[in-house]
Amino acid sequence: SRALEQGNAADLRRAAHTLKSNARNFGALKLGDLCQALESRAQADELAGADELLAQVRAECARACQALERLRAGAEGGAHD
Repeated sequence: SRALEQGNAADLRRAAHTLKSNARNFGALKLGDLCQALESRAQADELAGADELLAQVRAECARACQALERLRAGAEGGAHD
């Protein structure tokens, strides 16, 4: 994330917080937990090692997006009424 590259803990915290909330609303609990960890790290201004956590967030986000896409495709496939 650009915020992490620039060492901007406040922007990183806001982005992680927003993604955490959205992830949990969609039932992507693991993604929400990873975002919570990233948010907490940014809030404490502890950005060392946050790049590894961000990589985990990105990977889990990709998995969550794939799962949502499968659900959407399934819902469209079943809507033949």
